[in-house]
Amino acid sequence: MHGPNDTPNKNAPGLPGPLSQELTNLLTVVIPSIGRSSLKNAIASCLGQDLPVKHKMEVLVVDNTMTGELRKLIDHYTNRDPRIRYIHQPCKGFSNARNSGVEQALGTYVAFLDDDEEACEGWAAALLRQAHRGACAVFGPIRASFDAPLEYPEAERLFSRNLGCRDGSDVTRYRVNLGTGNSLFDRDVCFTSRPFFATELNDIGGEDSEFLMRLVDRGVRLIWAADALVVERVPSQRIDPLRLSLRRFRNGQVRSLVCFRSGGLRTLGGIAWMGAGVAQIILFGLLSIVCQAFDHKRALHFRFKAVGGLGKVLWMRPFWMSSCDNSI
Repeated sequence: MHGPNDTPNKNAPGLPGPLSQELTNLLTVVIPSIGRSSLKNAIASCLGQDLPVKHKMEVLVVDNTMTGELRKLIDHYTNRDPRIRYIHQPCKGFSNARNSGVEQALGTYVAFLDDDEEACEGWAAALLRQAHRGACAVFGPIRASFDAPLEYPEAERLFSRNLGCRDGSDVTRYRVNLGTGNSLFDRDVCFTSRPFFATELNDIGGEDSEFLMRLVDRGVRLIWAADALVVERVPSQRIDPLRLSLRRFRNGQVRSLVCFRSGGLRTLGGIAWMGAGVAQIILFGLLSIVCQAFDHKRALHFRFKAVGGLGKVLWMRPFWMSSCDNSI
């Protein structure tokens, strides 16, 4: 049995020819998890995928709980299906979990699926189709499914991702609207330097935005797979006004943070985001106050936008909020 750091790598010298070819046609789906009940649905949705001829899949679940409490659940699957593998990464954090998944992945292509997402029929094939056309970084749409009636339209935009682009479109210009939930990467092209995801961002998140910025700066184009749909399950406790505000604030922080963290000319982008944030605070803050007297929902909508602007301004570490528990 292999330990956590001695799993054979497809790039290791001396691999037999048939095994090397098999790994070339292997897709690794990485599912980081802190134990949400929806994990079972995420795993099942992967196992039900129809892959192109000669392709295979492995599903790598990264248990990001301190005690390894998901081991028993995953063993239940692995005893019945050899496509599933388990990794325990006890150090909490989005980056830690993703880094462990990439490190242990055997496939030529590495896809990410969040543990509250379910891949729809044809998901894997749609991602691979773009990869076979030469794409090194592929992204698909996310449709939010809410457990409770949606009172605040803002939630739809915050939890869904639909760029409305044609299949195969270059969506590099939409980088800030993308993330690693529902994505696929050519391992050899995209994961060239460690840590793959910035560990300094473990708590706040935004590690995927920072990673995509580095890819774009290296000249990697981001491609859209319109048919690679996943559904994200959103429980009712994540869509109350406070948590939606915190999510907008955190998203605003990430916009500025990744630019200032990159330095160089990207610093100018951070300054621009801060300027946009100030404008949002003033404009939408005033609109929120004006609307409060006669239209509470519209006032709340403007308040969300103002809070997003505040995040762009207060991106510094003293204002970071931990989001490792995925409550926002």
